[in-house]
Amino acid sequence: MRPVSNTTPLIHLARVGLLDLLGSLYTRVDAPPAVMREAERHIGGTVAAAERAGWLVEVVVADGQRADQFERVLGGRGEAETIALAIETPDAMLLVDEHAARQFARAQGIALRGPLGVLLDAKRLGRLGAVRPHVDHLRATGFWLDDRTYATVLELAGE
Repeated sequence: MRPVSNTTPLIHLARVGLLDLLGSLYTRVDAPPAVMREAERHIGGTVAAAERAGWLVEVVVADGQRADQFERVLGGRGEAETIALAIETPDAMLLVDEHAARQFARAQGIALRGPLGVLLDAKRLGRLGAVRPHVDHLRATGFWLDDRTYATVLELAGE
């Protein structure tokens, strides 16, 4: 699958020092211009480093009208461009964690993954030894996660 990222997964993973995990897991992650601009405002240098490393690639949405329509529904340009780009990308997997954007993307038939799914992928592929410390760190840096989901993620990780 080819990841197309929204802003918040980039921000959350960068805050806990795991942004490069995306590059090691997926080789290439596409992001539309609105996401790149927003991510640069929040995590600046790490975005530029990921671009220089070649795994984070800015890709312009071909159908700007579709993105405009999605923006009217979702209210955010980043989410709108990300979902529009995912529709245009063969075998796309959307990296997103906002509830409304996830529901909207599911309705479009797009595969999803959030920061927690990325951590689970990393453990499954041997890139992380444990998920719990990273999930705890995410929570400590402002990533909202209810106790039930927390327990489910740890169970899926075998921890």
